[in-house]
Amino acid sequence: MGITKSYQRRTAALMRGALTIMALIVGLAGCSQDSLTLQHSEIVITVHESDAYQSADAETLTIHLGEVPVYGAKTATFLVSNPSITTLRVEDISYDQQEGVLWQTPTWRKDAADPEAKVAPLVVPGHEAYLMDITFSPIQMGEASAKILLSHDAGGAPKEVTVLATAVYIGNPEIEVAYNGLLVPSAADCNEGVCAVNADSGLNLGNIALETKGTAQLTVKNIAECDPEPSGNPCSTCVLRLAPDADHHGLGIGFKEGTNEGGLFTIETAPTLPNEIPQKDAECGNTGETKILVGFAAPAEESAHETVLVIENNDSDEGVIEIPITAQALNAPIAVATLRAFTADNPSAPYTDPEEIEPLYRVYLDGRQSYDPSVPAPDNTNLPYYHWEVVNAPQEFAEVEYQWEGQNQFLSSFWVPIAGEYTVKLTVQNEHGIQSGDTESAFVTFTAVPGSAIHIQLVWDHPTNDQDLHLVWGANGDAYENVCHKQYDCYFANCKATTFGQRVHWFQEAEAGAGPNPRLDRDDTNGLGPENINIDEPSPGNYRVYAHYWGGGYNGAPATVNTVRIYLNGLLRFDQHRTLTAVSQIWGIGTINWVDDDTDLGTGSVEVFQGEPGQVGAVSTLTTMNCSGSSGWAFPHPAAP
Repeated sequence: MGITKSYQRRTAALMRGALTIMALIVGLAGCSQDSLTLQHSEIVITVHESDAYQSADAETLTIHLGEVPVYGAKTATFLVSNPSITTLRVEDISYDQQEGVLWQTPTWRKDAADPEAKVAPLVVPGHEAYLMDITFSPIQMGEASAKILLSHDAGGAPKEVTVLATAVYIGNPEIEVAYNGLLVPSAADCNEGVCAVNADSGLNLGNIALETKGTAQLTVKNIAECDPEPSGNPCSTCVLRLAPDADHHGLGIGFKEGTNEGGLFTIETAPTLPNEIPQKDAECGNTGETKILVGFAAPAEESAHETVLVIENNDSDEGVIEIPITAQALNAPIAVATLRAFTADNPSAPYTDPEEIEPLYRVYLDGRQSYDPSVPAPDNTNLPYYHWEVVNAPQEFAEVEYQWEGQNQFLSSFWVPIAGEYTVKLTVQNEHGIQSGDTESAFVTFTAVPGSAIHIQLVWDHPTNDQDLHLVWGANGDAYENVCHKQYDCYFANCKATTFGQRVHWFQEAEAGAGPNPRLDRDDTNGLGPENINIDEPSPGNYRVYAHYWGGGYNGAPATVNTVRIYLNGLLRFDQHRTLTAVSQIWGIGTINWVDDDTDLGTGSVEVFQGEPGQVGAVSTLTTMNCSGSSGWAFPHPAAP
């Protein structure tokens, strides 16, 4: 009887549990269908608006870029949004159809401020939106179009966008490679777009000590000077593109097959390919160049080695450059070049702080750490031969311009002519006549940065004539516009520290040549410049810049290329040149607009005068060649502010 009751109780409990489970199932079945379905991500694509487009259709997701210069670039941008709460994943962004060359790989960014362009997959969190860029970099003229598909996990077919463009010819990029004071290739090196540099102009790393590494830097420059088409972007015109060329070596940047036996030569640093080098433009922040560092690992035995460096690019005349490189593994001395440091033991000795190098300063160098590994210490630093040389400068100067002191001694110094980056090389030689090679320690690089808030530099290319720099302050009505005005124009007659008589003095609260008042460092009457005008603490206002062809030398008055660079708060903001063909011509460059803001010294910008199409600034002829008369001469610049 007890067993039967126990069995009945267990059976009843099981039945109650089963009924509970059934009730839960029924209850769930009665819930809404939505509560049982997982949320899916969503994808919405819209046109990211820009004034650079010729047109855009939001309904068909089509952007027409308009005219795009050959060897330039324009970008169409779309917004990829995810309005759901579930993360969206775009697995692939690829071209379905293409007409015209060259459509770059689609990329995406988190927002407009994101500098890093990334490729698919693209992951968009819920309620966020990312930018997708489609860039067209044409290498031939004509109509172009591309259809781009986005494969995603939001359900449904891939999304589709379309980009249209018209490629027009503006100009050709121009490649130049610089190393060890050489510029290659020459016209004689090139044949049908392939330039095999002559062995005499190749890169020689010299003697590299056994089991050490030597390096050499090459600078690839885009020296094109193309004007943008009217609606184009000057910052992306005549762009030099480094990329593998399947019709030649397919390397982009690398060593020619079969020339680097043992792999002793290496590419230490190089830009990621494809790499685009816009033409030089200070306002755009384009330097117009990129660097390649080549290395050589010397083996343990003395031997000679060679290779050929290949640089493939989109310059139609010099699309493939082949540079021979040589190096010798020898038991050679090692040059060690440094800036001379301050020493407490001799505080009066000259030294150089790399953070305080300015134009027209003297830089002090030290080679005392150089040594010969074949000689036991401490006698291994007693080297009989030292030689210093500038192998890279903002522009080429004659050796005399550097005013070397101790050029063939272990302690040396030289004068820095203009602002910019310099590289100095030290070569040493042991008693057996073996010279050091291009090891990394043989070079010292520094940048001369103007200390004045406004620094204007004029240089020219003819050694026997006289060009003059002028800076006119905008202060009182029409008179301030006049070049050679004795009160408002800073130039050789009234602005140097050594000027005889009254020195130009715009602001009486400060000394002449100090604070907001300008100063001219020198009047170079028979050379290549520079002439520099500085203002340490500019007052808000307009400052107009001119270059004047004062007179010719003993060879008459040949055509002369004037180059003007304008640095504002230490940054290069203008770097252009123009040819003056006759005495008394004057080049009106533009206006420096200086405003007071939250910074200590204020902020400036450069507005270039409008002149002849395709030229920088405007040129006129000064009616009084010698700048006579107190009120000066009114330069005709109707476009000036």
